[in-house]
Amino acid sequence: MPPRSPKVDLGCPSFVCKSCLATLRRAPRPSAIVALGLRKSSSQATGEKPPLAFSTDRPSSAAAARPNDDAERLRTLRNLGLLRESESAEPKVKVNYFEEAKGGKLRRLKGQDEFAGSLMDPGGEFAGQLEEMEQGLEKVNSIAKVLEERAFKAPLRPADQNTPSGNVETAYDTMADMQLMESYVRDQQSRTASSRSILINPGTGYRERHSILRLNEKLQRSAENLDRGRLGLKDRDRLWRCYSHSRTTLCENWNVVPREAWELLWDVLAADTPDNTNRMARIYALTKDMMLAGVPMSPERHLLAVESMFIEGWKKEAIDNHRRCATTLGANPKTFIDFWQLGLRMHCQVGDVERAERIANIILESRPESDARFLIPLIRAHVDHSSAGADKAYDVYEWLASLLGNKMTIGDYDQIISLFLAANQTEHAFGARDVLLLMKSKGVVLRPIQVNGLIGAWLRSGSADNYKHADDVGWAMINARLQFVRHRRAMQGLTMQAAEPGWPCATLETFSLLAENFQTRGLHVKVEEVWDAFAQAEIAPNSFMVNQLLSSYLGSGRGKDVASCWQRLSAEYQIPPDPWVFAVLWRSLSVNRLRSIPQEQLGSEILASRRLFADMVVHVRSFNGEGIDLSMARVILHTFRQLHDQVGLLVAYRTLRELFGYADPGPLVFELLLGTTNVAKTTARSAQAKRRLMLAVSQVENYLAHRQGELVSAGQLGANDDMTGEMKAAEMGNFLDLQLEADISVLPDAERQFVEAASQMGVYKSQ
Repeated sequence: MPPRSPKVDLGCPSFVCKSCLATLRRAPRPSAIVALGLRKSSSQATGEKPPLAFSTDRPSSAAAARPNDDAERLRTLRNLGLLRESESAEPKVKVNYFEEAKGGKLRRLKGQDEFAGSLMDPGGEFAGQLEEMEQGLEKVNSIAKVLEERAFKAPLRPADQNTPSGNVETAYDTMADMQLMESYVRDQQSRTASSRSILINPGTGYRERHSILRLNEKLQRSAENLDRGRLGLKDRDRLWRCYSHSRTTLCENWNVVPREAWELLWDVLAADTPDNTNRMARIYALTKDMMLAGVPMSPERHLLAVESMFIEGWKKEAIDNHRRCATTLGANPKTFIDFWQLGLRMHCQVGDVERAERIANIILESRPESDARFLIPLIRAHVDHSSAGADKAYDVYEWLASLLGNKMTIGDYDQIISLFLAANQTEHAFGARDVLLLMKSKGVVLRPIQVNGLIGAWLRSGSADNYKHADDVGWAMINARLQFVRHRRAMQGLTMQAAEPGWPCATLETFSLLAENFQTRGLHVKVEEVWDAFAQAEIAPNSFMVNQLLSSYLGSGRGKDVASCWQRLSAEYQIPPDPWVFAVLWRSLSVNRLRSIPQEQLGSEILASRRLFADMVVHVRSFNGEGIDLSMARVILHTFRQLHDQVGLLVAYRTLRELFGYADPGPLVFELLLGTTNVAKTTARSAQAKRRLMLAVSQVENYLAHRQGELVSAGQLGANDDMTGEMKAAEMGNFLDLQLEADISVLPDAERQFVEAASQMGVYKSQ
């Protein structure tokens, strides 16, 4: 019979009622004791102790006295179908099986077989999984069948010795390998006679197939990203690692690599991009493999191969190759200049100055319109390897100067002087000064751009002696400028120090070099002296020169005077501000200089920061469309944060993104969320801050994962593609925007405060 309450008696989805369970127990052969116990009257059942089913005692006299009753009982059980017609005389029991569904509803099962299946697989889950496995097995068998039918013509390695002849190995290292192999087969099937493929035949019967399949995957991914213009550093490094792992396998039969695969490898690994730091090493390895594979190379690639050989340390071999290619690459109009200039650089580096000079003559005789700056390595070679030293180097310098003429820039002079500066490590300063004296002794009128290059080189050296030389020459040029102004204005009685003959007049760059150096060294008095002389020199100042004075005020503890000084100078000289001026102005605000601000001054400081931001908006064109500097944007946003101006912070952040091109917030997201300028220091001191950081990181990761799914659903991103650096930066910026907006949403009259702040910050005008 079924149980009274399913909640009490049912402990699992499948059950058998208690009465049926009782009859399932294997009972002993019926005896007089059992039979008599079944026939006890109701009075006996309630008044006497029931007999035991299994007893070793002798039967009682009452039981033995009624043998006919036992036979009658057996007949009755047989007639009712409860006794088996066998020698064992065991009772035949009819069992009903039930199963409880998830909703609590009972379902009667057909029989014992269905009951056993229900016990082994509740709910039929295992049957479904088994069906999926069978379908997967059919899929694997179909792939193996395709491989057998194709019977690859060029396996990289013969089958293992233990593999029976004529059989194709179809086992794969991992499930991922099986999927990659399926992708390869599908690609081969979909190819037409005119289509091209970059995938490499992985072959059969060898353990190295794993690396080839991985290489195919990276080739396909790189090709897709290259077509989309989204090939990044990680893609290039992953492709190189997979290719490096596969070389030991591919070298046994380079013919399996398609020509298109070589082209893609070159386009990716030999790309001339700033992030491809190992470019020449990769070109060297790639060209060796392509030559072994018999892949023809263009003249430009052949030239890169020679250069990579030299850079990788095979200098003699590279020079020998260069000489052998003189009649081919050296005569090709497309590679003529690059070929001979490469030869000049290689011979200069190994110290073969004579051959380098001959190559220089070849270039100038054949291509007189060539940029003569290729002679600069020859100057270095004379300084480092020639016995004549400075004289020979100076001759080459005159040669270069005559060819460039007015096209020679201060960068050229700076580079040349730096070569002389490094010629003698013990007295390098006087090595450089002798060059100027040598030029003067030969009757060459020194140009300010030449001497400014020397002053800049001296100041960057960091040596105290060189600082002194730079000061002496710089002030000599300043005195020459002041004398020129005195004679021009015919001013009498102006006492000036006599200028040393032969030095050119100082220019704006001369004053800027000295002012910048004094400001960097914290010599505020020196900066003021340069500024006073600059005011008498009658040279129109620029924002850079003004910025040195403002930075000097800030560095000397006079930050409160920066704003007034800028207002006076900008009004006097009509100098428009530039990003560097604004950077100084932001750092000069009280909130960025003082440890704390009194509460009563907080309102005025908020208004001052908003007005400065509005002034920056007016001069947004001074940023030249390059976007605001990341460090400057960080100072601006932390300024509003420290002033507890949440509304101004949101307005500033949105304006920096939309108007100033601020794209990548980077660690600024966590700095603003934690309210600190140093996340590492703050979290190290406070366990609460560390927990807040972990929460913020979790929120950012969840947001990026959510946006990844949305971009995939919208078709803007592939299912297996990761967000690019630019996309991730934009999403980080969106996350920060949402957080800042949530902070002001709880403020009273949030919309009115936002409009007011936007108006004060110059980004909103009422209709």
